[in-house]
Amino acid sequence: MKINIPYGKSDIFLDVPEQNLVGVLRRKKELEAAADPNTEIKRALANPVGTPKLSELASGKKSAVVVIVDRSRPVPIEPIAKIVIEELNNGGITDENITIIAATGMHNAATREEGIELLGQDIMNRIRFISNDPDNPDAYYNFGETKQGTPVEVLKTYCDAEVKISISAIDPHHQAGWSGGAKNILPGVSSRKSVYVHHRLFRHPTSQLGRLDGNRFREELEEAASKPGIDFIVNTVHTEEREIAKAFAGHYIKAHREGAKFFAEYVTHKINPADILIANPGGYPRDREFYQTEGKGFTRVSPAVKQGGIVIMIAECSLGMGEPRWAEAMKCNKEEMQEAFKDLDDTFNTPFMKAWRLNRVMDQANIYVVSKGISKDDMPHLPIRFFTEIQEAIDTAIAEKGKNAEVLVVPDLCGVILEN
Repeated sequence: MKINIPYGKSDIFLDVPEQNLVGVLRRKKELEAAADPNTEIKRALANPVGTPKLSELASGKKSAVVVIVDRSRPVPIEPIAKIVIEELNNGGITDENITIIAATGMHNAATREEGIELLGQDIMNRIRFISNDPDNPDAYYNFGETKQGTPVEVLKTYCDAEVKISISAIDPHHQAGWSGGAKNILPGVSSRKSVYVHHRLFRHPTSQLGRLDGNRFREELEEAASKPGIDFIVNTVHTEEREIAKAFAGHYIKAHREGAKFFAEYVTHKINPADILIANPGGYPRDREFYQTEGKGFTRVSPAVKQGGIVIMIAECSLGMGEPRWAEAMKCNKEEMQEAFKDLDDTFNTPFMKAWRLNRVMDQANIYVVSKGISKDDMPHLPIRFFTEIQEAIDTAIAEKGKNAEVLVVPDLCGVILEN
């Protein structure tokens, strides 16, 4: 059976024998795109959950900051930002007193070209645009610690604004339960120290995909965000083609919870694991580098593949491995990684957090990577097999697992929640 699956900005086709294919998992039911995205965004802003309207919040204030997701998230920011800026203008805040911050966390700072890609030329010409600056200690205010001891250091530019807005998408998230809400603040506009201490919770048993209530990872970031405050969020859910389907606006917890509850009905599957899983994180930008492919792809495969099975991850990786420290960590052998993992709770670092998660997958299944952007040279000591052609990987996997092997295909791992 021929199946299309994302690969970068396009699709590729793969052929799985019908006697082996047990399913192609997309969303349980597809969301319809809003007839007019602008109308849907304006509807949400006119009916905020748990807050006054944005124009009312802006009334009498002199400055505003709008935090947006960075380029690693496929969110149509421009139409949302235009309407948010219009509302701020209507409330009396002028363009020169508005700053847009790319919530890059510890990712590389957004370039002007990336800002134009996210926001469009008109907004970039009108509004000041900056990124988070995680390694500059002078760029942050210190708000002390959360009840559980996470230091709260938040970008001064964000804190100094009188009106604080966050724009993001709601998608399943492997640690925070769901993206969106307060996540643009921690890690988005927080210092490296804050992010490192907070992210130690990645191994906490409650830090689970799709879980919000009782999720320690989520609770910490929401408590941290409450210290500088968030006045208003605009979060959207999207079709598989990344078109806006529905918008949620207002309080950073209440509106976010409504959006996550709504979306969960579309994306949650109860499944049985297969011998072979063929998957992609969801195309560009999620598979543009192996750094993102790990976080958006491999973190979600466990329920879908049997112990001793095979994961075939399709990822273009047009930017190669991604973050340099991650690339360096992936050149270690398993023994060196195991030694580094012992120190994760005390001397946390993101590259080895991600390596630890990938090692858990390697302990469960054999990994095949189909990519023209990375190769064995990038991970010479790890038991990962590389292919440049998808069909060769599929044929090899079926030959290894036997002619009766069960094959499951998940074209967009980031768009579904898989449960056993």
